[in-house]
Amino acid sequence: MYFIDVQGTLISDTDKTPLPYALEFVEYLNKNNIPFVIVTNNTKRDDFKEYLYKLGFKFKYYLDPLMVLDDKLSDEVAVFGGENLKNIISKKYKLNYKNPKYIVLSVDKYDAEDYSKMIEYLLNGAKLIVMHKTSIYVSDNKRYPAVGAIAEMLKYATGCEYEVVGKPSFDFYNQARKFLNTDFQNISMISDDLIGDLMGAKELGMKTILTLTGKIKNKNEIKTNPDLIVKNLKGLLDVK
Repeated sequence: MYFIDVQGTLISDTDKTPLPYALEFVEYLNKNNIPFVIVTNNTKRDDFKEYLYKLGFKFKYYLDPLMVLDDKLSDEVAVFGGENLKNIISKKYKLNYKNPKYIVLSVDKYDAEDYSKMIEYLLNGAKLIVMHKTSIYVSDNKRYPAVGAIAEMLKYATGCEYEVVGKPSFDFYNQARKFLNTDFQNISMISDDLIGDLMGAKELGMKTILTLTGKIKNKNEIKTNPDLIVKNLKGLLDVK
Protein backbone atom coordinates (compact mmCIF):
# COMPACT_ATOMS: atom_id res chain seq x y z
CA MET A 1 0.00 0.00 0.00
CA TYR A 2 1.23 3.46 -0.85
CA PHE A 3 0.88 7.15 -0.20
CA ILE A 4 2.12 8.96 -3.32
CA ASP A 5 3.21 12.59 -3.51
CA VAL A 6 2.42 14.51 -6.71
CA GLN A 7 4.68 17.43 -7.67
CA GLY A 8 8.23 16.25 -8.19
CA THR A 9 7.05 12.62 -7.89
CA LEU A 10 4.23 12.11 -10.40
CA ILE A 11 4.39 15.40 -12.30
CA SER A 12 7.19 17.80 -13.15
CA ASP A 13 7.81 20.87 -11.03
CA THR A 14 8.45 22.88 -14.20
CA ASP A 15 5.70 22.14 -16.71
CA LYS A 16 3.33 20.04 -14.52
CA THR A 17 3.31 17.14 -17.00
CA PRO A 18 3.72 13.47 -15.98
CA LEU A 19 7.26 12.45 -15.06
CA PRO A 20 8.83 9.37 -16.68
CA TYR A 21 7.14 6.11 -15.60
CA ALA A 22 4.63 7.92 -13.36
CA LEU A 23 1.58 6.96 -15.40
CA GLU A 24 2.94 3.43 -15.81
CA PHE A 25 3.44 3.05 -12.07
CA VAL A 26 -0.07 4.21 -11.20
CA GLU A 27 -1.47 1.97 -13.93
CA TYR A 28 0.45 -0.97 -12.44
CA LEU A 29 -1.02 -0.34 -9.00
CA ASN A 30 -4.54 -0.16 -10.40
CA LYS A 31 -4.10 -3.26 -12.55
CA ASN A 32 -2.83 -5.29 -9.60
CA ASN A 33 -5.36 -3.92 -7.08
CA ILE A 34 -2.66 -2.41 -4.88
CA PRO A 35 -4.33 0.29 -2.74
CA PHE A 36 -2.85 3.80 -2.75
CA VAL A 37 -3.72 7.37 -1.85
CA ILE A 38 -2.64 10.46 -3.78
CA VAL A 39 -1.39 12.83 -1.07
CA THR A 40 -0.54 16.29 -2.34
CA ASN A 41 0.34 19.58 -0.69
CA ASN A 42 -1.26 21.50 -3.56
CA THR A 43 -3.01 24.69 -2.42
CA LYS A 44 -2.88 26.68 -5.66
CA ARG A 45 -6.02 25.34 -7.31
CA ASP A 46 -9.17 23.67 -6.05
CA ASP A 47 -9.57 21.64 -9.25
CA PHE A 48 -6.19 19.92 -8.95
CA LYS A 49 -7.78 16.49 -8.60
CA GLU A 50 -9.56 16.92 -11.92
CA TYR A 51 -6.34 18.18 -13.50
CA LEU A 52 -4.58 14.94 -12.53
CA TYR A 53 -7.43 12.93 -14.02
CA LYS A 54 -7.00 14.80 -17.30
CA LEU A 55 -3.30 13.95 -17.33
CA GLY A 56 -4.25 10.27 -17.28
CA PHE A 57 -3.83 9.38 -13.61
CA LYS A 58 -6.59 7.09 -12.37
CA PHE A 59 -7.09 6.90 -8.62
CA LYS A 60 -9.77 6.35 -6.02
CA TYR A 61 -8.34 8.16 -2.99
CA TYR A 62 -7.03 11.72 -2.92
CA LEU A 63 -6.18 14.14 -0.13
CA ASP A 64 -4.89 17.73 -0.09
CA PRO A 65 -4.55 20.31 2.72
CA LEU A 66 -7.62 22.26 1.59
CA MET A 67 -9.72 19.20 2.41
CA VAL A 68 -8.69 19.27 6.08
CA LEU A 69 -8.29 23.01 6.63
CA ASP A 70 -11.77 23.47 8.08
CA ASP A 71 -10.78 21.47 11.15
CA LYS A 72 -8.10 24.05 11.99
CA LEU A 73 -9.59 27.39 10.98
CA SER A 74 -12.45 29.70 11.94
CA ASP A 75 -12.81 33.36 10.90
CA GLU A 76 -10.68 36.52 10.52
CA VAL A 77 -7.81 35.22 8.39
CA ALA A 78 -4.74 36.78 6.79
CA VAL A 79 -3.63 34.61 3.87
CA PHE A 80 -0.05 34.49 2.62
CA GLY A 81 0.27 32.17 -0.34
CA GLY A 82 -0.80 33.65 -3.64
CA GLU A 83 -4.06 34.90 -5.12
CA ASN A 84 -5.50 31.46 -5.86
CA LEU A 85 -5.27 30.35 -2.25
CA LYS A 86 -6.60 33.69 -1.08
CA ASN A 87 -9.61 33.38 -3.38
CA ILE A 88 -10.32 29.83 -2.24
CA ILE A 89 -10.20 30.70 1.46
CA SER A 90 -12.17 33.93 1.03
CA LYS A 91 -15.15 31.87 -0.14
CA LYS A 92 -15.52 30.46 3.38
CA TYR A 93 -13.77 32.86 5.73
CA LYS A 94 -13.47 36.60 6.25
CA LEU A 95 -10.09 38.01 5.27
CA ASN A 96 -8.58 40.42 7.77
CA TYR A 97 -5.19 42.09 7.33
CA LYS A 98 -5.46 44.45 10.33
CA ASN A 99 -5.83 42.16 13.34
CA PRO A 100 -6.37 38.59 12.10
CA LYS A 101 -6.99 35.70 14.44
CA TYR A 102 -5.21 33.32 12.07
CA ILE A 103 -2.40 33.47 9.53
CA VAL A 104 -2.61 30.89 6.74
CA LEU A 105 0.80 30.37 5.16
CA SER A 106 1.60 28.59 1.90
CA VAL A 107 4.14 28.81 -0.92
CA ASP A 108 5.03 32.17 -2.45
CA LYS A 109 8.03 34.42 -3.01
CA TYR A 110 7.92 36.69 0.03
CA ASP A 111 9.82 39.89 0.69
CA ALA A 112 10.91 41.65 3.89
CA GLU A 113 7.62 43.55 4.13
CA ASP A 114 5.64 40.28 4.04
CA TYR A 115 7.77 38.82 6.81
CA SER A 116 7.35 41.99 8.88
CA LYS A 117 3.55 41.71 8.64
CA MET A 118 3.61 38.04 9.62
CA ILE A 119 5.79 38.77 12.65
CA GLU A 120 3.55 41.62 13.83
CA TYR A 121 0.42 39.49 13.48
CA LEU A 122 1.99 36.65 15.46
CA LEU A 123 3.27 38.93 18.22
CA ASN A 124 -0.24 40.41 18.46
CA GLY A 125 -1.70 36.97 19.13
CA ALA A 126 -2.56 35.51 15.72
CA LYS A 127 -2.23 31.74 15.34
CA LEU A 128 -0.07 30.45 12.49
CA ILE A 129 -1.63 27.73 10.31
CA VAL A 130 0.89 26.26 7.86
CA MET A 131 -0.68 24.55 4.85
CA HIS A 132 2.16 22.00 4.73
CA LYS A 133 5.78 21.67 5.76
CA THR A 134 7.55 21.39 2.42
CA SER A 135 11.26 22.08 2.86
CA ILE A 136 12.08 23.70 -0.48
CA TYR A 137 10.26 24.35 -3.74
CA VAL A 138 11.47 24.59 -7.32
CA SER A 139 10.68 27.45 -9.69
CA ASP A 140 12.45 28.09 -13.00
CA ASN A 141 14.99 25.39 -12.05
CA LYS A 142 15.92 27.34 -8.90
CA ARG A 143 15.33 26.08 -5.38
CA TYR A 144 13.80 28.33 -2.72
CA PRO A 145 12.94 27.93 1.01
CA ALA A 146 9.39 26.64 1.21
CA VAL A 147 6.66 26.80 3.82
CA GLY A 148 8.32 24.54 6.36
CA ALA A 149 11.52 26.58 6.34
CA ILE A 150 9.59 29.87 6.60
CA ALA A 151 7.47 28.56 9.48
CA GLU A 152 10.61 27.61 11.40
CA MET A 153 12.05 31.07 10.76
CA LEU A 154 8.88 32.73 12.10
CA LYS A 155 8.92 30.47 15.14
CA TYR A 156 12.52 31.45 15.85
CA ALA A 157 11.72 35.15 15.32
CA THR A 158 8.61 35.27 17.51
CA GLY A 159 8.68 32.27 19.81
CA CYS A 160 5.24 31.31 18.48
CA GLU A 161 4.38 27.72 17.63
CA TYR A 162 2.51 26.78 14.46
CA GLU A 163 0.17 24.03 13.28
CA VAL A 164 0.60 22.09 10.04
CA VAL A 165 -2.45 21.15 7.97
CA GLY A 166 -0.90 19.04 5.20
CA LYS A 167 2.14 16.77 5.06
CA PRO A 168 3.84 15.66 7.23
CA SER A 169 1.35 16.30 10.05
CA PHE A 170 -0.16 13.34 11.89
CA ASP A 171 -3.70 14.59 11.23
CA PHE A 172 -3.13 14.68 7.47
CA TYR A 173 -1.40 11.31 7.22
CA ASN A 174 -3.94 9.76 9.58
CA GLN A 175 -6.85 10.93 7.43
CA ALA A 176 -5.13 9.41 4.39
CA ARG A 177 -4.49 6.20 6.35
CA LYS A 178 -8.21 5.82 7.04
CA PHE A 179 -8.85 5.49 3.30
CA LEU A 180 -6.75 2.32 3.30
CA ASN A 181 -8.06 1.00 6.64
CA THR A 182 -4.67 -0.25 7.76
CA ASP A 183 -1.77 0.65 10.06
CA PHE A 184 1.03 3.04 9.10
CA GLN A 185 3.48 0.14 9.22
CA ASN A 186 1.79 -1.35 6.14
CA ILE A 187 2.18 1.82 4.05
CA SER A 188 5.09 3.10 1.96
CA MET A 189 5.34 6.85 1.35
CA ILE A 190 6.81 7.90 -2.02
CA SER A 191 8.03 11.49 -2.42
CA ASP A 192 10.77 13.74 -3.73
CA ASP A 193 10.76 15.74 -0.45
CA LEU A 194 12.96 13.95 2.07
CA ILE A 195 12.59 16.48 4.89
CA GLY A 196 9.07 17.79 4.31
CA ASP A 197 7.32 14.48 3.53
CA LEU A 198 9.38 11.40 4.22
CA MET A 199 10.93 12.04 7.63
CA GLY A 200 7.50 12.72 9.13
CA ALA A 201 6.18 9.54 7.51
CA LYS A 202 9.11 7.56 8.89
CA GLU A 203 8.38 8.79 12.43
CA LEU A 204 4.89 7.31 12.09
CA GLY A 205 6.31 3.93 11.09
CA MET A 206 5.88 4.11 7.32
CA LYS A 207 8.49 2.87 4.87
CA THR A 208 10.01 5.83 3.00
CA ILE A 209 10.90 5.92 -0.69
CA LEU A 210 12.75 8.91 -2.12
CA THR A 211 12.57 9.60 -5.84
CA LEU A 212 15.24 11.83 -7.40
CA THR A 213 12.87 13.56 -9.80
CA GLY A 214 12.23 16.81 -7.95
CA LYS A 215 13.80 18.67 -5.06
CA ILE A 216 16.86 16.47 -4.62
CA LYS A 217 19.00 16.14 -7.72
CA ASN A 218 21.58 13.56 -6.63
CA LYS A 219 22.49 11.31 -3.72
CA ASN A 220 25.20 13.70 -2.51
CA GLU A 221 22.46 16.07 -1.31
CA ILE A 222 20.88 13.47 0.97
CA LYS A 223 21.63 14.11 4.64
CA THR A 224 19.13 11.68 6.21
CA ASN A 225 18.63 8.27 4.66
CA PRO A 226 15.19 7.02 3.57
CA ASP A 227 14.49 3.30 3.31
CA LEU A 228 14.87 3.29 -0.47
CA ILE A 229 16.14 5.70 -3.13
CA VAL A 230 15.07 5.46 -6.78
CA LYS A 231 16.04 7.57 -9.77
CA ASN A 232 12.40 7.62 -10.85
CA LEU A 233 9.36 5.40 -10.49
CA LYS A 234 10.79 2.84 -12.90
CA GLY A 235 12.89 1.80 -9.93
CA LEU A 236 9.74 0.56 -8.22
CA LEU A 237 8.41 -1.15 -11.33
CA ASP A 238 11.70 -3.04 -11.72
CA VAL A 239 11.45 -4.62 -8.27
CA LYS A 240 7.87 -5.86 -8.67
